[in-house]
Amino acid sequence: MKKCTALLLCFLPLLFLPAEEMELQSIVRFDGTSTLHDFTGFATSKVERVEWIPNGQGGSLTAESIEFDVEKLTTDHKKRDKKMMKMFKPSDFPLITGQLKNWDVGGESEAPSVLLLKIQDSELEIPVILSEVIVDETGIHFTSNFSLSLKAFGLKRPSALGFIRVGDEVNVEIETTLRKPESTP
Repeated sequence: MKKCTALLLCFLPLLFLPAEEMELQSIVRFDGTSTLHDFTGFATSKVERVEWIPNGQGGSLTAESIEFDVEKLTTDHKKRDKKMMKMFKPSDFPLITGQLKNWDVGGESEAPSVLLLKIQDSELEIPVILSEVIVDETGIHFTSNFSLSLKAFGLKRPSALGFIRVGDEVNVEIETTLRKPESTP
């Protein structure tokens, strides 16, 4: 019993680690396929609040609201982007939203983290693999990768001439940097 009490006292301070608010910057790249050729696109995100709880070599990351402006998604190809906008219906659904809770960044866990992603009226939990984690004096840097199915979100894949169709699977890679907010004097 004394050993359990002593062990509990050793880990008690970890329960009170303060969460730090961080600024998050991301570069989002998505790769898709179609009958004729593959394509790459880019997106930007807006994040209201990010909490980081340090623990050893890494920490726990939570972001309650990540927003992607649908009209800013681009593949740098006018016709393809127009068809993509038709699929996403930005006038009815202007945002794709995400939420992450307690991601183990740089820790020991090999289990995928979970991104709660909402596209139009569908909300799904997407497993995310984190890699290339660097925690240093400049901040926290990592890459996250996941795949999503357009069909699973109820999206009708763009097509041309009836037989040229965008593939169902889209691979997403996000390069993320977290930094402490700069204080203004």
